[in-house]
Amino acid sequence: MLLKHLPNLLSLMRLLLSPLILFLEPKLAFWFFALLALSDAIDGFLARALNAESALGRAIDPIADRAMILFALYNTAFIQDILPKYLFFSVFLRDFLVILGAILVLKTSNSIPKSRFSGKFATFSLIVCILFALRYQESSGILVLIALFSVAFSLIDYALKVKLSFKSKAHLL
Repeated sequence: MLLKHLPNLLSLMRLLLSPLILFLEPKLAFWFFALLALSDAIDGFLARALNAESALGRAIDPIADRAMILFALYNTAFIQDILPKYLFFSVFLRDFLVILGAILVLKTSNSIPKSRFSGKFATFSLIVCILFALRYQESSGILVLIALFSVAFSLIDYALKVKLSFKSKAHLL
């Protein structure tokens, strides 16, 4: 029975531990962030493998992902001054808008929207960009561009999905 809760426990652990990256030495921050990112992959795999996907998991996993990414971006953009600050602000704005959209969908449909591939790819590209910055203590222009475009695309994709969900509800009235 405990195995069924393991994915959510991993997500909760990632959420609670993410702020610690702000206080770590650069080399330790790299390994810490790599473990957090690995926990993201493991919790998703376990949820599917154990047939333990849940509404709680659909809510807490993306929140933990956003915390992990935003704390790491804050570290690399403001504390270590490696990544451009506009990357942090772009992700922060995208996450704020996605949260607003999720709240609207939740209020109108009483269901938590499933994650989209575009969002998963944006998270992956941000993880790669952050890991590179932490490991080599420098920014990769191409990785920053890929991350920015994937973040922008995921916002557009999510906005279109929210718009379509409202259109389909309007046709049912």
